[in-house]
Amino acid sequence: MVGIIAFGVLSCLVLIFVATFLKLLFFQTKTEYSNGSEPWIITLIAKAVYRIATRQQGRLYLNANPEGKDKRDIIKADQSERISISKYRINKDKLHQYKQVCCCEEVIPLCFLESLFMPSLIILTVNPLFKLSPLGLIHLRQTITVHDSLEQLLNAEFDLESRIKEYRLVSRGVEVDVLISVITDTGFCIWEGMVTLLSRNMSSQRSGGNNNTNKQNKDIEPRPDNLVLIDVPSDNGIQYARATGDWNPHHIYPWSARLLGYRKPIAHGMWILSKTISLITQDRVPQNYPLNIEAMFKRPLFMRGQAIIGYSNETKYQNVNNVDFKVADAITAAPHLIGSVIYNVD
Repeated sequence: MVGIIAFGVLSCLVLIFVATFLKLLFFQTKTEYSNGSEPWIITLIAKAVYRIATRQQGRLYLNANPEGKDKRDIIKADQSERISISKYRINKDKLHQYKQVCCCEEVIPLCFLESLFMPSLIILTVNPLFKLSPLGLIHLRQTITVHDSLEQLLNAEFDLESRIKEYRLVSRGVEVDVLISVITDTGFCIWEGMVTLLSRNMSSQRSGGNNNTNKQNKDIEPRPDNLVLIDVPSDNGIQYARATGDWNPHHIYPWSARLLGYRKPIAHGMWILSKTISLITQDRVPQNYPLNIEAMFKRPLFMRGQAIIGYSNETKYQNVNNVDFKVADAITAAPHLIGSVIYNVD
């Protein structure tokens, strides 16, 4: 009799555990966390595996239309597709590691805060409300706006807020915009950005590259007044991942990159951008706010490799300064990154 009772109690506990896990896997849509209370990594992995197994890359999955057929080219995100992490503090060891990998000298590099959103982006992309497969999302574009000096965040608490803005059907698959912002303890938005990701369809994956030819960026072709040759070692992806938590497989190992259609691992786009911005601001970080960074990631930079960072001297137009930049392959001159840094005139 005792054995039967014990078996019944154990069975109930197992059922409760399974039910709780399934709830977390399929239905949990919590949007607010405090620093350190984010979901367990095993839960995120389980969610990711399930989404990857049940969804195709480059296909939009709408809750109201499981077949993914929709006549709209732009689909607004649900209001619940957002994540807020409160009382966040900068890990100074990670900051130091980031500065070493990206060769930055600023107290807080302008691109560093984007890396703090990696847990939020993972939570968002494995959320049941997210309308794409989380596998193989490609970073297409990045904008950053800095509204005040970032040094004040070094020893302060702040909030990280992120939300999905919209999805767009394009010829190569589906693009998604993610808005991210850093809010001080006084409620001031000190830093914000927009991350544009692409979920590639099968025909685009067979090309093995990122032929990003968005028309709005075709005119950004700087005349480089300054040229710097950089080496990109084969373990750069692993080193950057250790500093930021961005372990997307196409950046890490040859075999994992091939699974996603690349012949070799490719450098993180944000590493290229951070290194470029660090070179541009190596003499001084502009203190005229707002400071805007607009960047578009073009062809992948395979590792190991070399690239040339070119950027113009400051040019003044009306009441703003502008520095254009371009990162290109050292041999073929194929572009990897183009963009601008824009800020107010002194």
